[in-house]
Amino acid sequence: MRLTIRTMLAYMDGLLEQEDAEDIGKKIDQSEYATNLLHRTRDVMRRLRLAAPSLTGRGQAPDANTVAEYLDNTLHDQQVADFEKVCLDSDIHLAEVASCHQILTLVLGEPAEIDPDSRQRMYQVPELAAGGQQDVGGDSVGDRTTGQRPSLPPTEPDSPKSRRRPTVPEYLRESPKRRRFLPVAAAVVLAACFAVMVLIALGQFEPGTPLGNLLARAGFGNAGDEGAGPAAPDTLPPESPPTDAAPPDQPAEQPGLDLPPEPEPPQERTDSPPEPQPELEPEPELAPDDEPEPTPVLEPGPQPEPEPAHEPEPEPESKDTSSPPQPVGRFMSEKQVLLRFDSQSASWRRVPAKGILFPHGRLIALPTYRPEITVGAGINVQLLDGTQIELLPGDQQNPAGLKVDYGRLFIVPPAEDGTRLRLVFDDRTGVVTFGDAESILALEVTPVRFPGTNPETEPAVVVADLYAKTGHVVWEEGAEEKTVRIVAQTCLVLDYRPTRDPVAVEEFPKWITSEVVGVLDRRASGTLEQSLQLDRSAGLGLMELADHRKREIRWLATRCLGYIGNFDPMVAVLDDSSRKLDWPDYIEKLQAALARGPQVAARVRQALEKQHVQEATELYRMLWGYSQQDLEDGQDATLVGYLESETLALRVLSCWNLKQITGLGLYYRPEEPAAKRKTPVRNWNERLKAGQIRFKPPGEGREGREKGEREKGEN
Repeated sequence: MRLTIRTMLAYMDGLLEQEDAEDIGKKIDQSEYATNLLHRTRDVMRRLRLAAPSLTGRGQAPDANTVAEYLDNTLHDQQVADFEKVCLDSDIHLAEVASCHQILTLVLGEPAEIDPDSRQRMYQVPELAAGGQQDVGGDSVGDRTTGQRPSLPPTEPDSPKSRRRPTVPEYLRESPKRRRFLPVAAAVVLAACFAVMVLIALGQFEPGTPLGNLLARAGFGNAGDEGAGPAAPDTLPPESPPTDAAPPDQPAEQPGLDLPPEPEPPQERTDSPPEPQPELEPEPELAPDDEPEPTPVLEPGPQPEPEPAHEPEPEPESKDTSSPPQPVGRFMSEKQVLLRFDSQSASWRRVPAKGILFPHGRLIALPTYRPEITVGAGINVQLLDGTQIELLPGDQQNPAGLKVDYGRLFIVPPAEDGTRLRLVFDDRTGVVTFGDAESILALEVTPVRFPGTNPETEPAVVVADLYAKTGHVVWEEGAEEKTVRIVAQTCLVLDYRPTRDPVAVEEFPKWITSEVVGVLDRRASGTLEQSLQLDRSAGLGLMELADHRKREIRWLATRCLGYIGNFDPMVAVLDDSSRKLDWPDYIEKLQAALARGPQVAARVRQALEKQHVQEATELYRMLWGYSQQDLEDGQDATLVGYLESETLALRVLSCWNLKQITGLGLYYRPEEPAAKRKTPVRNWNERLKAGQIRFKPPGEGREGREKGEREKGEN
């Protein structure tokens, strides 16, 4: 890690990993200038009377936005050196940058505490905006109009030291609205009186009219008028004059006539049975024409009768009763997260602590978590972040085991010699025998996909690395395969080739010797652990956290969603310019997902098609990667052409692929406007014409290394 002002500030505030912190600490101790700068930074931060940077100065240093971009690691590379030079020359700017970095570390390190009462008041704000009947403090509308506060204690207004509750100003109260309502109500009353007078003048209230009949039924006018009874259809004034002929035809009187005509429908129903009978009679008439057909048609009728006799047979009962009582493991962790796929609800559910695990069920350990399970005869298995397995039952010939799809595991046997465990990955199956109780096996299963191949038609090659951390283990695979003994500090590599001898390992990978989870991921994992409930689908809880305000929580939730097959949030990031710093990480995760199998690759493609209907094919193709032959066949020109696309996701993926191929960026920024992208695009076109968009062969020699260093300097 390079020693810069940003890395030194991260070292001072304790944000670096243990190894990085030790590396930076050694560099500071070895450099007298860096040591003096460290002490100088701490000294200027403690100065109480140090002036603040002027806001009226010229250049980029006095700009607060520049300081924010530098701390957020979004400042352009060509401006970082100039900005750091200003900080080295000025104590004021150095103190500002160091203090802001320290404040952000303290603020973002702990979650914000919100008063429960304030939270409830904020939840009521939308209801008030929509016309609710309560204000934020719980007072009614009538209390606001009078200015009274019945919810407050009587001693609060009189207490001089107590915090006074804000009152509603006069211009915000509702009394002006009610005063404006009075003239409107008066106008409505006058209009109604005028309408009544007009109706009276037209004779609409006389007996026989709809309004007259309505008043008669209400008790006004002559109750014995003939028009009062039958004039029920008040809503049909054109039919009211023919009072004698209208009642039977009007729909308003049909409910009263439904009772007498009830005997008529039965007559129709009595006529209806003979109607379906002739419909059924021709069917058997057609059946005799084809004599072999009616017999199979009639056979299913009696077949359901013997079915009940077959249902209580002991065979299905024995199968159902045999599967539940055969657990092959138990989940031992309490604060860790382990997901199990529920076939009934087709969703991933969290496994409760001390929960029993049954065979043939997919289990996933999400990133940053290390759940522990027991398998078979007390074998302890620890799953590291991003691991999917399936438990296998044992029988008389084979012991219980694990089917590892991908991921990393630690396998520790019980305190006895000769413990055996079956391991399956891809199409290879073998049995591991632990030589003693101190033997620890570290297993890493990685799907490897060749660049440029279709992941749905050409699956990846599974490579398994078996490390003997301590003790020794024996690997046995089939009857014809030879038995391999793996001792400490050795590794057995299993792939599509025949089994070979283990190779010596000078240094174990970091995931075996140390904790590889960063500080921010550890903080985010606590939030996820609390959000994933046992009685709820894990996908719903992760989707809620995918839009969290904290970047580390969004990043962890989005990665976890990818492991359970939901790539929509990960794909959406490629079209969001505000997440430009996250683009490389998300692209690498999408490419790694393609290697986990054709079904997972299909889910990635479907997420692209949902987000980008027209460009989904091109985006999906760029995620495959490119081989040297693909570039020679013209794919290099395609990538350069996408740099000028109007779709941001196309520009992002093409720029990322070109940088992976050549190691250069040429100052191209996909998020910038087209005018600023012209010069970098022209430089890429020049390299395209020169045929320089190719993978560099390994071992180019001294000249090649010097050329690569010059090109990196240009970038």
